Amino acid sequence: MKTKSIILFIVMALVMNVKAQEIADWWNDVSVYQVNKVAPRTNVIPYQDEKGINNLEYRESPYYQCINGKWKFHWVEKPSDKPQGFYAEGYDVSSWNTIRVPSNWELNGYGIPVYINQQNEFPSNQPYAPTEYNPVGCYVHSFNVPAEWEGRNVYINFGAVKSAFYLWINGKFVGYSEDSKTPAEFDITPYLKKDGENTLAVEAYRFSDGSYLECQDYWRLSGITRDVFIYSKPKTNVFDFFVKAGLDEKYAKGIFEIFIDVNYGKKVPSKLTVEVELANNNENAKFAVNKIYTEELTKKDLLANQKSEGHSTVRIKKVIDRVEAWSAEKPTLYDMTIRLKDKKGRVVEVVGSKVGFRTSEIKDGQLKINGKPILIKGVNRHEHDGYTGQCVSRSMMEKDIQLMLQNNINTIRTSHYPVDIYLYELCDKYGLYVIDEANNESHAQGYGDASLAKDERWIDAFKYRCNNMVGRDKNHPSIIIWSLGNECGNGVCMYESYDMVKKLDNTRPVINERSLYDYNTDIIGIMYASQGYIEKFAEEGLDSLGRPFIMVEYLHAMGNSCGGMQDYWDVINSHDQLQGGCI
Repeated sequence: MKTKSIILFIVMALVMNVKAQEIADWWNDVSVYQVNKVAPRTNVIPYQDEKGINNLEYRESPYYQCINGKWKFHWVEKPSDKPQGFYAEGYDVSSWNTIRVPSNWELNGYGIPVYINQQNEFPSNQPYAPTEYNPVGCYVHSFNVPAEWEGRNVYINFGAVKSAFYLWINGKFVGYSEDSKTPAEFDITPYLKKDGENTLAVEAYRFSDGSYLECQDYWRLSGITRDVFIYSKPKTNVFDFFVKAGLDEKYAKGIFEIFIDVNYGKKVPSKLTVEVELANNNENAKFAVNKIYTEELTKKDLLANQKSEGHSTVRIKKVIDRVEAWSAEKPTLYDMTIRLKDKKGRVVEVVGSKVGFRTSEIKDGQLKINGKPILIKGVNRHEHDGYTGQCVSRSMMEKDIQLMLQNNINTIRTSHYPVDIYLYELCDKYGLYVIDEANNESHAQGYGDASLAKDERWIDAFKYRCNNMVGRDKNHPSIIIWSLGNECGNGVCMYESYDMVKKLDNTRPVINERSLYDYNTDIIGIMYASQGYIEKFAEEGLDSLGRPFIMVEYLHAMGNSCGGMQDYWDVINSHDQLQGGCI
């Protein structure tokens, strides 16, 4: 009887906790930036046909379903006016309007689009979000889960939501997310109905405490701005993987290293086999590669390599005698297939990605790719379309890339946040270097004592956003530099973010422009430095650590003609330590 009472107490406590979660104002709490989200990870949507890996056709997988479209929508000007309990099953939304997902509210008649540079578009009172004018958009949408997914884990992925949102499935609270430029992914398996329609409900806020870290110089818009999709994976699956495909000290042999996070739940299998195949399917390949590496894991092995309960990490490291390196000039990619097999040797799951062998390092005072110094002839690219706002189609992304290549641009800085995953796939394929930037910008608070980078309350939020970026984007060879953010100032938040990113990934340099000459940047990136200043930097050795100088911004071209470019490049071409910059 006593045991039953204890169990009842625990169940009641859990129920009360869920109820408390439903009403918590996390959008106005700097200490909370996510609840119940899946850890950031690379694309692990499984393939049924392995040939799809060659063309990255994961969107054609039978285990993937995009649920974009017209969703029921209700908009109010402030949180106190939001419809109460709209997420409950049976709530009548028949009188609501519809809005297309993805889209921006303000381009559909809900609220006002604002363009501003340095200031917040709301009254600043950090770390608190506004309560009087802070529009809330409530979405309701129904979807079906394919019958073939029975017995599998089901995830929902929101590619981007501005600026914070809560999620319910079938009336049950699922989770909460901030960071409007990286995915919010949730395991919705426990909340789904076995038969019939499922209903999701989203409560999204135009402003949250996270908005203080999203003070970028661009149009301030709201809404669900990237694809929303569901996908399924078997109970035992490849949860994540990290490929480190580099070159040896002579830049001739390939060093292939991969860390695979296998998820098997609470019951540890008696045996699992991980098989990794690397192949070059290009008929014009200089060096043909077709390698298969196999690791057989016993229960003892899995327990010895447990990352957390139900997760074990498998490491494979091999030297490949002859590979063709990836670079912007020659973007050679290999197909990588990961097969997970059960104790009887049956394939449980297949995932995969493209792999490019390349190194990115600071050596002899220069940024070098595959052992050779490069010049950054780059642009700062905002995620924006003149007609659809911050919802950019795949065809428009490809057009962006083609125009850049036609004009001899070789680098994109993702100003000032991670962009849609498809753009990185295009950069891998076509050959463009990427400086991938975390969604951290607190320009309104400046760089002095009021800088959020100096405020310890924001440490975890800064790190969270950097981790979101690295966790999702780590396997793209086009990304040669991580950026901690833009125009935040420097301080404890950036020190800890730098240390974390360097620990997460030792294969790429890290830049933070506002670190100036401090230790927590591997490249001096001071923006809008004059020609005279960069010449003085090179000739007088202004940096005691001898780091290269790459201007993250140096010319402004929004309606202007980039006057002075030749003057800059005359200086850049005269000094090895000066390696260009981004317009």
